[in-house]
Parts: sequence; C-alpha cells; structure tokens
Amino acid sequence: MSEGEPSAGESSLPLPSRSLVAALSAWVTLNVFINFWNKWALSPEGAAFEFPIFYSSWHMAVGLLSSSLIMALVPSVRNLSSTQVRQHGGKLLLLSTLTVANIVCSNASLMYIGLSVNQIIKSIGPLPALVLTYFVQKRRYSAAICVSVFVMVAGAILAVPHSGDAAATHYGVLLASISCVASASKPVLALLLMKGKATIPPLTVLWYDSFFSFFVMIAIWSVSGERDASIAYMQEHTSRGLLVLLVGSTVAFLYNLSTFYLTFFTSGLTINIIANTKQVVMIIFSAIVVEHVTSVLSWSGVAIFAAALGVYTYLTIGPSKANHQWIAEEQPLSVGNSKVGAVETPGSEGGSQAPASESTPILKTGRT
Repeated sequence: MSEGEPSAGESSLPLPSRSLVAALSAWVTLNVFINFWNKWALSPEGAAFEFPIFYSSWHMAVGLLSSSLIMALVPSVRNLSSTQVRQHGGKLLLLSTLTVANIVCSNASLMYIGLSVNQIIKSIGPLPALVLTYFVQKRRYSAAICVSVFVMVAGAILAVPHSGDAAATHYGVLLASISCVASASKPVLALLLMKGKATIPPLTVLWYDSFFSFFVMIAIWSVSGERDASIAYMQEHTSRGLLVLLVGSTVAFLYNLSTFYLTFFTSGLTINIIANTKQVVMIIFSAIVVEHVTSVLSWSGVAIFAAALGVYTYLTIGPSKANHQWIAEEQPLSVGNSKVGAVETPGSEGGSQAPASESTPILKTGRT
C-alpha cells in the first residue's frame, strides 16, 4: 500500500512506512471503538441518548478545540490563512457538508437498525468511491474490479435481516445509505485538498472541517426537535450525558485525525478497502455476539460479501493491480489486458496514490 517499504536488507521501517502503520493501527482501533460506543450511547437499550445531531455537534466542537490546541502548542503546524479560505472555501464547505451528513446520518441510523446492519450498508462504500475516483481522479478500473464491487453490493443487500430482533427499518437503511455515500466521498475530496494544488496539511483540513461542521450542526440542532429534549436529558442525567459526550467526542476527534493522515499516506480507494476488511469483522462479531442473527439468507449474504471483498482487495493491491486500476493519462499496458473505461493506459502502480512525501511525519506542515 505504501511505496515507503523497506528493502530486503533493511531491519526497520523507514519513516513514511512507520507513519502509515501508526495511522492505520490508530484508525482501525478507534473506528471499532467509536462504532460500538455510538451504538450503546444512542440506542434505547444503552444510554438512550437519542439526540444524534446534538451528539455529533459535540464531536465537531471537541475536534475544533483539540486541533486548535495542537496548533497552539506546535507552531510548525500553525498555518491557517485567509488565502486558503478564499481559494478553497468551496471545497472546504463541501467537505464539512459531507462530514455532517456522514456523522449525523450514521449516528441516527443506529437508533433504527443494528450495528451489523449499519456496517453492512456502509460496506458498499467502494461503489460510490469507484464512481467518484473515475470522474474526479481520472482512475480507470478493469471489468473484474467492477464485477467484484457489484457482487459486494448484492451480498450486502442479502445480508440485511428483515425479521427478528436485528430487523432493519426502511428509515434506518436510508440514513445508513446516505452516510455510506458521504463517507466514501470524503477521502476523494480530502485528497484534492491535501495532495492537489491546495496542498493543505491534514491537521489544517481537520480544523476547517470541524469549524464549518460545528456551526452547521448547531444551526440544525437549534431548529430541530432535539433541542428541548436534549437539554432536558442533560438536566436529568447530567453525569451520564457528560460521559457519553466527552468520551464519544474525544475518540471521534482522534479517529478523524487518523483518517486524514491515513488518507494522506494512501488513497481514497485504499481507505475503502481497509474499512471494509474491518467492517467484515465487525459485522460478524456484532451479528453473532450482540444481535444474535440466525437468518440463513443474511449469513449467505455476509459470505458472498466477504468473498467478493477478498477478490476486490486482491485485485486492487495484489501483484497484478496495474492490470486492474490505472490513471487515464499514464502509459499503456501490453495488448491483451481487458479494461473498462475505454482507456488503455495503466500507471506503473496501477493508479494507486503515491505517498504524499517520502519523509512526511505526523504533524508536519507540508510536503518536502
């Protein structure tokens, strides 16, 4: 996944690879924790904190405060400027809109569907990611990748239970689907800001994302039915409410920070591959241990999805990846490789993103 891999004679990982491993480990751990925490916090069987907009606005507030504190303590990463807003304000606002849609819809869906169903629906993220990278990043994909993605989607559809305690409501499925599209779109847009002409560092992107998202969420919360109900909950269950908000917000900030750095070191499509591998584990665990799903059809769907994911992962990061994904303007492969997209030009790395820098550590202000 990273081009900063050591040679056969090296005994330790170079800096970019160590940074990638650190970002990946943090991302997976925090993602698993925040999903189970959100399910407990927002479900009636848990903390019954049924205010996803209010809950999500605290995530953005803590993210804004934390990133501001880091910038205050580490001057080398303090590079906010009005020029960034003037030149890239539209993309930053769009990124924040995607953040709001992703977090609020995902959290709200947990009040209507089980965690396993939530993860199944969000696992079809490679489909919108494939479409977006095709148009935005000019990536092209083979027929094999396209088929594997559609099989993954079919497996996900079969895996959604329609009866029993884990049954999914239509409203919950819709919310999770919106979250899925928004989540898959964020890495693509973030790459344009961090690796394109903008070259805004990940921490700065996170600050802008938290800043705009916070005010959008507060505005929505102030006119929603949650306002009075959430205030009453905090007055009646102050300790529990603060626990839910502070733990969830802190972990969400660390998760968002690790997401931007992981995106910085990899690519939008790779993020979706890693996310789906983690989600298969979470789907199986939550379905067995938490929700006790017994439907044969649902488990068949999970098996189909997992098998398609295995093929998809091999095609996108395996030794033959250059035959299956490439940048439109790059050199052509030899005749005989079957492609979709009417483009005959794979890159030497199959269109995968190169590391942003061969020496870019966490919290560095720019590319070197």
